[in-house]
Amino acid sequence: MSGMEDVVAVLHHAFRWDCEICGRENFERAISMEKEYIEAKVDGKLDEDGDYVLYPAIVICKHCSAQYLASFQGLPDLEEEDN
Repeated sequence: MSGMEDVVAVLHHAFRWDCEICGRENFERAISMEKEYIEAKVDGKLDEDGDYVLYPAIVICKHCSAQYLASFQGLPDLEEEDN
C-alpha cells in the first residue's frame, strides 16, 4: 500500500441524486447533529446507533446549476405527517 497503512478515510453520511436537466450524478453531505443536542429535541427517538441526519431542503446541481426541492425516498415529509 506504499506507506498508506496508517491513513484512514473518514466516511460521512451523504445523499446521491441525479440532475433531471443534465443527467449528471451529484452528492450532498448530510446535515449531522450532535447526539446530546438532538436527544432533547426528539424525546430520545434516535436509532440504535444514535445517528440523526437531515437532508437539505434544496439541492443545486454542481454541473449545470439547476435547482430542486429535495425529497428523501422512503420517508414521509413533515407536512404529510401533519395531515
